[in-house]
Amino acid sequence: MIKYDDREIDQILWSAIEHSDSAADFAAYLRHKPEGAAHIDDAKKRFHVLADGKFDNTTAFVSGIDKIRLKADAGSATAMFHMGKFSANGTGVAMDRKQAEQWYLKAVAAGELRACCNLGLMYLAGEGVAQDKSRGFELLKSASDTGEPLATAHIGVMKITGDDCEADPKLGLQILESAFADGHDHAGIQLAEVFCSGEFVEKDIDRGFEWFEKAAARDPSYLATLGHHLVTGAKGKFDPERGVAMLEKAISDRYKYAALWLGRLYEEGIGIHRSLPKARQWYETGVDLDVTGCMIALGILNLKSVGESRNTSRSKSFFEEAWRLGDSRAAATLGEMYRKGDGVLEDDAIAIDWYRKGAHAGDPESIFYYGWMNEAGKGTNKNPKEAERWYRVGAESGNTVAQVRLGRLYLRGEGIPRNGTEGVRWLMAAVDSGSTEAMMSLGTTFQHGIGVIKNPDEGFRWFMRAAEAGSADGESMVAELLYRGDGVELNQEEAARWCMKAAERGQAFAQGMMGFLYTTGAGVPQNDDEAFKWSQMSALQEDNGGQWMLAECYLWGRGTSKDAAKAREWLVKSAKAGYFRSQRRLAEIYYYGLDVERNYPEAGRWASLAADQGDAEAQTIVGEMFVFGNGVEPDPAAGAKWLLAAADQGNSKAQGLLGVMHAEGVGVKRDWIHALKWLKKAAENSDERALDFLKENGVDFQPGQGTNGKRRISPDEPVAKNPNFDVTLIAGEWLTRTDDPEMDVATVFNSDGTFQAEGKCEGLDTWHYSGRWQVEGDKLLWDVLESDMPFPFDGDMDDSVLSISTTEMIAKDADGKLTTYRRKLSAGDQRPHEPVEKIVRLVSRNGDKAGA
Repeated sequence: MIKYDDREIDQILWSAIEHSDSAADFAAYLRHKPEGAAHIDDAKKRFHVLADGKFDNTTAFVSGIDKIRLKADAGSATAMFHMGKFSANGTGVAMDRKQAEQWYLKAVAAGELRACCNLGLMYLAGEGVAQDKSRGFELLKSASDTGEPLATAHIGVMKITGDDCEADPKLGLQILESAFADGHDHAGIQLAEVFCSGEFVEKDIDRGFEWFEKAAARDPSYLATLGHHLVTGAKGKFDPERGVAMLEKAISDRYKYAALWLGRLYEEGIGIHRSLPKARQWYETGVDLDVTGCMIALGILNLKSVGESRNTSRSKSFFEEAWRLGDSRAAATLGEMYRKGDGVLEDDAIAIDWYRKGAHAGDPESIFYYGWMNEAGKGTNKNPKEAERWYRVGAESGNTVAQVRLGRLYLRGEGIPRNGTEGVRWLMAAVDSGSTEAMMSLGTTFQHGIGVIKNPDEGFRWFMRAAEAGSADGESMVAELLYRGDGVELNQEEAARWCMKAAERGQAFAQGMMGFLYTTGAGVPQNDDEAFKWSQMSALQEDNGGQWMLAECYLWGRGTSKDAAKAREWLVKSAKAGYFRSQRRLAEIYYYGLDVERNYPEAGRWASLAADQGDAEAQTIVGEMFVFGNGVEPDPAAGAKWLLAAADQGNSKAQGLLGVMHAEGVGVKRDWIHALKWLKKAAENSDERALDFLKENGVDFQPGQGTNGKRRISPDEPVAKNPNFDVTLIAGEWLTRTDDPEMDVATVFNSDGTFQAEGKCEGLDTWHYSGRWQVEGDKLLWDVLESDMPFPFDGDMDDSVLSISTTEMIAKDADGKLTTYRRKLSAGDQRPHEPVEKIVRLVSRNGDKAGA
C-alpha cells in the first residue's frame, strides 16, 4: 500500500502554531490532519485548554500555509496537494473550490495520486466545479492504475453500482479484490457488504462473511465490526456468543473502542439480554483505556439511573475528562446538563458557553444548540444572525434539524432578511433526508403563507406527505384539516380515520380530538364512553385540549358521573396554560353560576384572558359585564367595543345586544341603520331577543326571508294623485346627506314612477334599493321592491314634502327629522336656480292647495 510522506508539511504547520494562544489554530490543524500527523494528541490538549479564549483567529496557522505555498510554487507536488486541500475545505483560508481545482491540477501534473483522487471525486459530484463525470472517472482510474488502492476501491464500487460509469458488477468485484490484495483493508468490508445486501450481485451471505473474516484477520477494528454484526444479526447471521467473544478479542488486540460497542449492546439489549451492570462494566473498561465515548456513555447512564446508581457529579467529571481528552461531543452533554439543570444548577449562560466550545470544535449537536440558543436568546441576547451562521454550518454538513431551523429562520425573517426561496430550499433539503419535521414545516409555511404565497392546498399536501411517512403530528394535522375542510374538501369520516391513527400511537392532541369527535358524533358514532376514555388519555399527557374535553365530560356527565368540582379542576389546569376554550368555560361557569355560586370577578378574570385571544363568546361576556356593570363599573362604550369584536365574528348574542344599543343610543351613537344591520344578522341566526325587538319596533322579519314589505303603489295608478302637481319637479337625480347617521344617498326619480338609489354610510359597504314612488297630498310615498341594504324596510319610509323648487326639496320623515334633497345638475343643464322666495309649496300645513 502506498505511503505518503507528509512529515515536512506536518512540521511546518506545527512549528507555526505550537505557541499560539488561539484555539482556532489547533482546530485547523486537527481538521487538516496531514498523513501520519505527529502532534494530534498535543493539538487536542492545546485546543481544549484554549477553548475559553479566541476562536476566530488562525493567524499562526495561516503563516504555516504561506510557507507551504512557497514550497508549492517551487514545484513540490506534496505542497500543491495540501494547498488544494486547504482551499477545498476552507481550512485557514476561504473555501474556494475553483482555487482548489487549480492546485489539484498542478499536483496531478506533478504525479500526486491523492490529488487525482480528490479532484476526481470533485468532478464526479460537481462540488464547486463544473460536473464532469467522465473526467472524474478517468482521474480515479489513473490513480488506480498507478497503484493507489483507495482510487481502485472507488472504481470497483462504481463499476458494481453503475454510478457515474457503465455498470459491470463482475469487473467491479475483481477490482475490489485487487484493492484488498494491494493492502486496502476496507475493500474487504465493501465486498462483504455487496454480497450480504444482494442489491447489485446475487445475494450470498456465506461469501459476504468470508470477506468480513478476511478483513477481521488484518484489522481488529474489522474484527469488532464482524462481532457486532453477529450479535445483532444485521447482515444475515446471528451468533451472539461468538460475536461477543470477537468484540472482547478486539479489545485485547488493542481496539479499545469495542468496549463502547459492548457497553451499548448490553445497555440496549440488542441481540443479547439487557444488563445495565454489564453495560456499566464495559463502559468502565473503556474509561480505563481512555475511550472518551465510554466516558460520555457512562456519564449519561449515571444521569438516567435512580437511587444510589445516580451520581451526577461523577457524570460531570466524566464529561469534563472526555472534553479534556479531545472529544468535542462532551461539550453538548455538559451544555445539556446546565440547560436542563440535570444534576447541576440550571444556568443557560454556562450551557451556551459549552455549546459554543463544542460548535467551534465541530460537534454537530453543539453547532445546532449554539444556533438555537442564540435564536431563542437563552444565556445571551437574541442574535438571529449568529443563529443563522451556525444553523448554516450544521445544515451544510447535512444536519437535518439544522436545515429545518435554518429554513424556518429565513421564512420568518426575524432579525435577518426574509428569504422565502432559501427557506423552502433548506426545508426541501431536509425532506430529501426523510425529515417529517421538514414536511410539517412546509405544510405550515404554505397553509399560512409564511414567506411564500399562501396556498392551503399545497399546505395540506405536505401535511399528508408527513402523515403517510408515519408522522403522528402529520396524521393529527391531516385529521384537523379534513374536519374543518381547510385546504381540502371537508370529510369528517376521513378526519376520524386519520385522527384515530395518531391517537392509537399516543399523540395527545389526536386523543383529545377523538374525545371531541365521539362527543359530537362527527365522523364516528356518538359515544360518551369513548369520548371520556380518549379525553382522559389526552389529559393525562398534559394536552390542554384533552384537559378541556375531560372537563366537559365531568361537567355534563358524559361517560362518567357528573362532577362539577373535577371539571373545574381540569379547566383551571388547562386555562392556566393559556387554553382559551377552558378560560371561556370557566368564565361561563362563574358568570352564569353553573353548579357554583355566581362570581363576577372570577368570571371577568377568565373571560378577559380568553377575550384577549379573540374568543367571541368570552368577548360577549366581557362586553355584557361592562354594559350592565356586572362586577365592574358600568362602561357601555367599552362594552360596545368588546361586543363589536364578537359580533364581527358572528356571535348572534353580541350582534343582538349591539343592535339594541345602537337603537337606544347606549354606549354608541343612536343609529337605526346600524341597529337594524346588527339586529338583522342576529335574527338570521335565530336570536329570539333580536326577533322580539324587531317585532316590538314594527319590523316584521322572518329568518331567511327578510322583511315582509307590502306593495302599496300600483303601476296603473298616476304618479301624482294631485292633478295640479308637475311631476317634472321631482323627476331627476337628487343628492342627500345626513349627519345622524352620516350617510350620502343619490336617488333617481323617474317620471314613470320608478326610482333607483345608491347609498353610502360610515362603516358599511355601498348599498342599493329601488322601487316605485308616488305623491299623495303632501306625502312622498316610497314602495321599496328590491334592496341589498344592510337593514330591512318596514314600509314606513314615507316623507312629508314641505317645499320643492327646481334645485331643492325639503322633506320631513315620521320622526320629524328634516332631509334636504339637492338636485344634481349635469354640465349641460342650464336650468336656473330659483330664488328662495319662489319655492313652491305643494300643500300648506292646513291642507290648502298651493298654486304654481
